[in-house]
Amino acid sequence: MRAALLLLFFVGACGPSLEATNYLRFGIGGDGEYYVSPESMGTMQDLEAVSGSLGTVHQGGLVTMNAQGDTFYEGGRAMRVDFDVDDPMTLTAVPLDEQGLVLWSFYGHLEDLAGELSDHGFDRDVFFPIDAAWTPVLPDAMLEMLPMENAAYATAGHFFILLQDLISKDVPLAANAGIVRHEFGHAVFHWLTVGDTLASSPFGAGAQSESSLFYTSLHEGYADSFAALTLDDPDFFAASLNMPARDLSGDHSVATVQLPAEFLATADEELLAIWDPYPLGTLFAATAWDLRLATNDSAQALASLTTAVLTWTDQGDLGDAWGLLDTWVEQAPAGPARDSLCSSAERRFAGAHTVAACGGVR
Repeated sequence: MRAALLLLFFVGACGPSLEATNYLRFGIGGDGEYYVSPESMGTMQDLEAVSGSLGTVHQGGLVTMNAQGDTFYEGGRAMRVDFDVDDPMTLTAVPLDEQGLVLWSFYGHLEDLAGELSDHGFDRDVFFPIDAAWTPVLPDAMLEMLPMENAAYATAGHFFILLQDLISKDVPLAANAGIVRHEFGHAVFHWLTVGDTLASSPFGAGAQSESSLFYTSLHEGYADSFAALTLDDPDFFAASLNMPARDLSGDHSVATVQLPAEFLATADEELLAIWDPYPLGTLFAATAWDLRLATNDSAQALASLTTAVLTWTDQGDLGDAWGLLDTWVEQAPAGPARDSLCSSAERRFAGAHTVAACGGVR
């Protein structure tokens, strides 16, 4: 695929000779594979600046973080994607480098998702517009939490951080629809639990308590669930990265996961101990995927989890991960949905937590 893509970038570097009605981007075909193909302009208003009604991508700039862990962005400059439109039949804009293809794909994936949000009970106006920062300077505290190539959602500042891939991939990270949806899932979880996309996180930056560590894991778990269930793909990372530990169809169990209490008991002995929220988050996301398989309904599985998060939030303890699991089961209707959740709770969380609502006849 990449060899073919490179041919796109040897088009002459002159400005576009025609006005585009389509642009090239990564998309997912009916077979679940990624393809580079033309997409209608939709809400994209400025291809060069990667800007439209859903938001704008800025280049460079500085990301800052306060003591509460809120992140903000300043000093970015306008993007300049070089492209050409040389086919009067298709009027398709062709980017002259991979960066343009990646950023157009990122915007296109957001547009796909924006069109689906109402189907999942969300108001798109709550989340859009949402801007993105391409390769900004990051604070040290954030560098500790992010690998050197990643995409991220910045809480309180309500924007995306996009970093350039250091290692070549068939589908770059920021052009992977699942990864874009995962990051958007963080925006949704933040809004569900604090009520406003611009509100501060309930736990400060670097907070080291059982509650704060559970909360960060649930953030990751909901984000993975959101991506997998809106795409109906439990292994959405696979197009870019081979990560069996994040494949939600895997047989993940708490038996191999470090829980917050265990981490905190040993953290003082390790100079650079950093909590890894993903293994525990994956257990919750895998439970959501189990529910999707049992009910054959990805939208309903996401609705079930989202409703549980809202009820759990109202209960007032955002660090009580087991409380979320209990609430999720309690709200599930008797039958396949509750049976699935109870089966997953027993299989994935055995030895760490027992859900009282799963006792007796189901």
